[in-house]
Amino acid sequence: MARTFQLLRMFSEMTVLENLMVGHHVHVSYGTLAAVLGLRRVGEEDRRVREEMMELLTIIGLADYAELPASELSIGQRRLLALGRAMAMRPKLLLLDESAAGLSPVNVDNLLRIVMHLKARYGLTVIIVEHILRVVMEVCGRVTVLDHGQKIGEGTPEEVRENPAVVEAYLGQEMNDDEVRAAFRR
Repeated sequence: MARTFQLLRMFSEMTVLENLMVGHHVHVSYGTLAAVLGLRRVGEEDRRVREEMMELLTIIGLADYAELPASELSIGQRRLLALGRAMAMRPKLLLLDESAAGLSPVNVDNLLRIVMHLKARYGLTVIIVEHILRVVMEVCGRVTVLDHGQKIGEGTPEEVRENPAVVEAYLGQEMNDDEVRAAFRR
């Protein structure tokens, strides 16, 4: 299991690639002593890990920024880096907490495309906490809706979209079917 956080925390002085390698550290076979002694197998494994992390950077669209300090990335790129760092842990379950927060519509589209690609490629189960309805509706096969900590709806995206309590809580008014569908695509 791996997760991203709504509030982004990067190792800002480390490179983008090094940030991903931090996420992968649980999978290295050597210990601290081997690393301190500089054993040959450490270097060999580090080269293999770097190649694997570069492949992941390519998938998330950050390969061109691999050697830049993470502090030089835009907010959208930092969100992708957080996603990449979580994926570096090789999860089967990925928790995304407000991963689209603060992103422009173009960056939301890019994030959606990447999450769907990762989900398919690695057979991930993805749990999302998100307020951007379009993200939820496009990524999720099952949706649970909370309002002030109380569950007000659950089901497929289509069932939730048709639920009057959900429409009232999230859109604040009664709307016709076309208006509801449009609101859930934003």
